[in-house]
Amino acid sequence: MSTNHVLEYLRLIDTGHFAEALTHFEPDAMIISPSLRGGEALNFQDFSELVYDYERTATPEQLAEDHEVDKFVASGDTVMAEGFVTGPSSNRYFLISTRLAPSGLIQRYSYLTWQVEDEKVVKVLRA
Repeated sequence: MSTNHVLEYLRLIDTGHFAEALTHFEPDAMIISPSLRGGEALNFQDFSELVYDYERTATPEQLAEDHEVDKFVASGDTVMAEGFVTGPSSNRYFLISTRLAPSGLIQRYSYLTWQVEDEKVVKVLRA
């Protein structure tokens, strides 16, 4: 199972190509994140609409954020990545869990973030 779609997805969102990043999802993908509609599972169409809206309205600070992947694990059709989202005014820990379709595209996508301000906690999470 190829993990390229997950890595390329992260690269595209880090470079501000949010709509293009959607090409790495299956059309029937399900997405869940507590930061999206209160954790309600979204189908790909609803998620796409949120992505297009974010791409139009993101602030320069939001567009400057980068995912620094500290750990990347792939096993079978499951890919997980964790690290930090860093930017001019943010330092958030993230955890992404995906299930890939036979095509290698993302079929299930979960994304969690936590604001981290204590440097000791950052060191533990990065260990």
